[in-house]
Amino acid sequence: MRMLTIVAASLLAVPAALACEGDHSAEKRESCHMPAPTAEALPADATQASLEVNGMTCGACATKVQTALKGVEGVQIANVDLDKKLVTIAYDKSKTDTAKMIAAVNATGKFTATLKN
Repeated sequence: MRMLTIVAASLLAVPAALACEGDHSAEKRESCHMPAPTAEALPADATQASLEVNGMTCGACATKVQTALKGVEGVQIANVDLDKKLVTIAYDKSKTDTAKMIAAVNATGKFTATLKN
């Protein structure tokens, strides 16, 4: 019985976390309880860049942006600050550049990224 309760509780949590999926109207955004990804320490030897990302409104958005960036070869870490709409990235400059990272975020179709100076 206890296992059934745990499974049921975890299945019920998924729709709540994805409530804003594809709909960022005020009422849907407020119902998204998915936390933004936790920041990781940036390696000292990596090249770093910051992107300003418009369109992020919730933890699900932050996770999508982070996932898109981590899919770029050479990106080691992508820390998303949802409140500041900023992503700090550690990457290997011999494998990628900021143009590829911006393109990956923009390719989501939901967000627009620009290089933050």
